[in-house]
Amino acid sequence: MWRINSSRFLIVVALAALGMLATEPAKGQKQSTNIPLPAQRLDLPSSFDLRDVDGQNYVTSVKNQIGGTCWTHGAMAAIEGNLLMTDVWESAGETGEPNLAEYHLDWWNGFNQYNNDDTDLPTGGGLEVHQGGDYLVTAAYLARGEGAVRDIDGQSYYPPPDRSRPDFHYYYPRDIEWYTAKSDLSNIDLIKSKVMSEGVMGTALCYNGAFMVNYMHYQPPTSGAQPNHAVAIVGWDDDLVTQAPLPGAWLCKNSWGAWGLEGYFWISYYDKWAGQHPEMGAVSFQNVEPLAYNRIYSHDYHGWRDTLEDCTEAFNAFTASYTGLLHAVSFFTAAGNVSYTVRIYDRFEGGELLDELASKTGTIAHLGFHTVDLDSPVALTTHDDFFVYLELSIGGHAFDRTSEVPVLLGASYRVVVESTSQPGQSYYRDGATWLDLYERDDTANFCIKGLATQYTAVTPQEAPSPHNVRKNRYVSIAPGTNGEETVAIQVRLACMMRCSGDLSWACSDDGECPNGTGPCVEHPDVGAVLGWVDEPDENGVSAIVSTPVFRVWPEDFIHVGDCAVIPVARYEFRSTLDGVIFTLPLEVGTIAKPQDKHYGDTVGVGTGLLWPELGFTPPNGIVNINDVQAYALTAAGEESPSADITWVDLHGLGDGRPPNFVLNVSDLQSILFGNEGQTFTQNPDHKDPADCP
Repeated sequence: MWRINSSRFLIVVALAALGMLATEPAKGQKQSTNIPLPAQRLDLPSSFDLRDVDGQNYVTSVKNQIGGTCWTHGAMAAIEGNLLMTDVWESAGETGEPNLAEYHLDWWNGFNQYNNDDTDLPTGGGLEVHQGGDYLVTAAYLARGEGAVRDIDGQSYYPPPDRSRPDFHYYYPRDIEWYTAKSDLSNIDLIKSKVMSEGVMGTALCYNGAFMVNYMHYQPPTSGAQPNHAVAIVGWDDDLVTQAPLPGAWLCKNSWGAWGLEGYFWISYYDKWAGQHPEMGAVSFQNVEPLAYNRIYSHDYHGWRDTLEDCTEAFNAFTASYTGLLHAVSFFTAAGNVSYTVRIYDRFEGGELLDELASKTGTIAHLGFHTVDLDSPVALTTHDDFFVYLELSIGGHAFDRTSEVPVLLGASYRVVVESTSQPGQSYYRDGATWLDLYERDDTANFCIKGLATQYTAVTPQEAPSPHNVRKNRYVSIAPGTNGEETVAIQVRLACMMRCSGDLSWACSDDGECPNGTGPCVEHPDVGAVLGWVDEPDENGVSAIVSTPVFRVWPEDFIHVGDCAVIPVARYEFRSTLDGVIFTLPLEVGTIAKPQDKHYGDTVGVGTGLLWPELGFTPPNGIVNINDVQAYALTAAGEESPSADITWVDLHGLGDGRPPNFVLNVSDLQSILFGNEGQTFTQNPDHKDPADCP
């Protein structure tokens, strides 16, 4: 039997159940003023400062907020800190320190009077823009892929910034976790260790001049005042004496410019809310990365608003909006040490989920939002239904619903934020039966999302068959633009064709391995990034380069020679407008050479024989070992045999370098001249590769 918790969030309930939250005393009960001593500590430093970790600074510059936007600054300070600590910002090609747009979150969080996609028109009730929010509002905005965006993309206090543009860079935290230190500080080392490993952490306090002495803040536990300000934890000092009965304090970054200690101040470990509030005491944004998904399937626009207790199994039904791949699933856990099982199904019929497409199991250590990658992506086809199932061992399932939001960070009022749902979107299991959550609450949906990428299928031009032969052909791809956008295309090795697991054994034209060892077998998920496609030359042929090259492609199709990649393989070509957000792999096919250019091809498929005028199979447009063999032996006056021989590359491109593993004219010349007894000399008139751009 399940029940819906009627409180604002089950976070409070879950934490209390786990002994992680000091609950308020009942009315009339006297609260003790004794502050417990800290519990036994781990071997952590007595003081720590993210601004100087072995000389490295992992904290971004202090900002100066406008209006009641401290909650946006606390969140972005933490995300920026994680980007600094992991070097993701720099590796993504960004310059300067991480700088994200607090006011984009302020305008487009979806909980306010300016915008709520769950209402029609998407405006009306909810929060007042610039006048408060919290970290769960932030989590909903981030989880649905709305942000975070860079300061240069969407930073505008007024007027509202653009909601989205193709040139925006989005950053996505794969995990957001909530902690409390506990009243006896027995959990404080977890917060400290997460600061050290994950970076800056969001927190909150009730700022009041009466609680502040020499930029050290302490709100006694007896005070009933609620949190009204968000800041960010960047370090600590166990020995710092404050106005609290015992020493120890958090070093915090504020958002009031140079206020305080050059923008920083201290909050006692024993403060009522900092490190203690179940929703805002200690919030860690982790594994922040460039948003890798261009479609996030979800029904919970407002994220975690409540929890279905005593429920372990739930699923969301989705319909694919375009062809693509489902890569990951995201969800909330309402407790720590939760075992999960994710499954993707193709059908829900007769009250049962059918045709499992993927599954993943694991354990989540801490309460919060989490993203889990599937072991292999699931292919989605436009208009097809798919179902994302989630089983959680404890804690229940988070869901969105119309809810009253107490605005603690920047305001002192409560508002109702409307959510909507439809029948057939979210289901939970009650015993042996799947029930529609809509029947219990017609505004509710589970917080289970599917993270996918879209791709544009390209019809191969004159694609020969089979595709898995040893060849020096060309592949053809479409950049997927209108010819006016700047695009980069990345080449990845997606699959190698192997015989008996040995890459040195090439597959024959009919898909068989030498010596009767069996058929060729695909070995997928090689995952090697080979390089970037350069701009086509005058023949419409592109080469592979090591760094991104952004071009306005002059024609619809780009042709890449196999000499630049790897034969006997399947490739993925991913296009991007910014070098960060890739589409799904384009379909790729081998094609005939796009221009009439010399190949060096002499024989037909697998015959090992020479010249059609002698009655043999004509050239087939493939430069392979049979062509080298036939060329050399015929020049020596011998008949070319049909059996394969072992051959390796002999020469570089004519400058005395060692073999370069490219079969080209220089190698053909070397064999020919060698069989004639001549010393090989590079002929500048024949230095172009036989089948390379």
